[in-house]
Amino acid sequence: MTLRIHRLPIVRSIFSVLFTVAMCVLPVLAQAGEVQVAVAANFTAPMKTIAAEFTKETGHTVAMTFGATGKVYAQIKNGAPFDIFLSADDETPKRLEKEGHAVAGTRFTYATGRLALWSPRVNLVDPQGEVLKSGALAHIALASPKLAPYGAAAVATKLKVWPMLSPRTNLGSSVAINPSFMRVSTAAAP
Repeated sequence: MTLRIHRLPIVRSIFSVLFTVAMCVLPVLAQAGEVQVAVAANFTAPMKTIAAEFTKETGHTVAMTFGATGKVYAQIKNGAPFDIFLSADDETPKRLEKEGHAVAGTRFTYATGRLALWSPRVNLVDPQGEVLKSGALAHIALASPKLAPYGAAAVATKLKVWPMLSPRTNLGSSVAINPSFMRVSTAAAP
């Protein structure tokens, strides 16, 4: 998956959110100095950069949990103590807000993503995605449409190749390679 983002405005925007949350939430928390952030796996690399900058600028740490949007949704519904959720779609945060698990009026779009078809074999993938219809692919990896918005978007593409590809598809819980759900902190190692 590729993200079509302008790094500087995104970094400033999310940094601003993290800073605001830290200033409002951290004084109340027993573990002062740490903000809990749940992040859709597709935003792992940018979030690590943003969190490192946040820690450098403020001295506060960011505990990040990365995973499929659907898995994060389930964790939040079951009481996971996240201060911020960076979802891969618009619908999941709306649903959490409607269900009373998020602060109303705090949602905003932090990035716009695009589906990408990629292969390690040079020149296999064509810009129109015709390779999907050709039968040349023995296997295709895809994030689970039930858990990951980009998996659902891939199944729903205008190419309408899902019925033909589904028998050759390996579903993962998210775009993350391994592990499917991981936790990272910007705190210095002991």
